Amino acid sequence: MKIRARSFGYVLATIVLALILGWAGSITWQELRQLHHSFDSVQGDVFHLSDHIDASVDDLNNIVQRSNLRGHPADRAAFLKKSRDLQQWIRTRQPNITTPQERELVDQIDQIDTAIRLYVSLSTKLMDERAQAGSGPSPAAALEQVDNKAASILELCEQLRGAERDAQTEFMEHSRGALVWLQE
Repeated sequence: MKIRARSFGYVLATIVLALILGWAGSITWQELRQLHHSFDSVQGDVFHLSDHIDASVDDLNNIVQRSNLRGHPADRAAFLKKSRDLQQWIRTRQPNITTPQERELVDQIDQIDTAIRLYVSLSTKLMDERAQAGSGPSPAAALEQVDNKAASILELCEQLRGAERDAQTEFMEHSRGALVWLQE
């Protein structure tokens, strides 16, 4: 009877230990899946939206300046294509924003998108007026308005860049904490 009780105790302890190990393994795998998902989002340049927007606005501004000097219709077409591509790129990036840190960036991205629409409208108007005027470049005041609008977008990009750095830092701290937990 005593041997049977001990055997039962060992079997029960083995089953409890197996359940604990299974539970710990399950929790560990869930945490690893979450880390993989988080790392995939970072690899997708989620925290680097401002760099792309900044470079694109610089390209657009160069096209406006070139168009003002030369007055070629091809410049207007290139400007419209690049601006549509940028706006589409921004719209396709917003659904990929999934983490709480990234959601904080959405408001800033929306502000940039609105500013880009105004910039495109103003720049297109300037190019149309330049085409109608003929040989002379646009008045300095009109160019200054376009430059000011581009500068406001770049300023918003700089704010977004700061928010991206903060979100990326928070993400890395969370990831390090998860890795420490997994190691323990």
